[in-house]
Amino acid sequence: MTLLAPLITGFLRDYMPRQRGYSPHSCEAYAYSFRLLFAFAAKRIQTKPSQLLIEQLDAALILDFLGHIERERGNGAATRNLRLASIKTFMRYVEYQPRPHNSAHYSIENCVNSQFDQHINSILDLPLGSSKSNFYAIMINLVGGLGYEGQVVYEGIKEAMLIDNVKLHIYGKHKTKPNRKMGHATVLGSNLENVLKKAKKIKELVKVKT
Repeated sequence: MTLLAPLITGFLRDYMPRQRGYSPHSCEAYAYSFRLLFAFAAKRIQTKPSQLLIEQLDAALILDFLGHIERERGNGAATRNLRLASIKTFMRYVEYQPRPHNSAHYSIENCVNSQFDQHINSILDLPLGSSKSNFYAIMINLVGGLGYEGQVVYEGIKEAMLIDNVKLHIYGKHKTKPNRKMGHATVLGSNLENVLKKAKKIKELVKVKT
């Protein structure tokens, strides 16, 4: 599960104004859309806005929110569509963001002490161990192929698993769509050039289709 707060902060404060060059007016319009959405979602789920999870913003909740702003706030079609565009843009942004489990797999598979080892040591007031990498490591996102949307079918998984020092992680999502993040792979090795070649091979082998 992923907290919504850090994602929306990065979206509004960095992605929109700095990476994409949105105007201050557009950023404020988007921020207001999310203030309305998060207030609605928090009330529906009975939690604080700061504790909302990205997984809780499902299609049913979004549709109910859009209906709510039309009925309760008197928003017309143009305003409703603006709110929906804001949500869609944010969701596309979220699909490409590193998840905590990416860094977790990296540290478990490639570091002397994982982030979980360090967390426990810190809680117990023990000395922190080394967090150095054992090898070179490259992580590859496995995303839905263009032109495919629906029940997911994977190609090339077995072939990729036969490659030395490759760890595949499939997230168990039942449905795919273009560029939806469906899993990732970690490639390890002592030679960076060879690691890169293996990473490219996995991108060629593993296809996410329907």
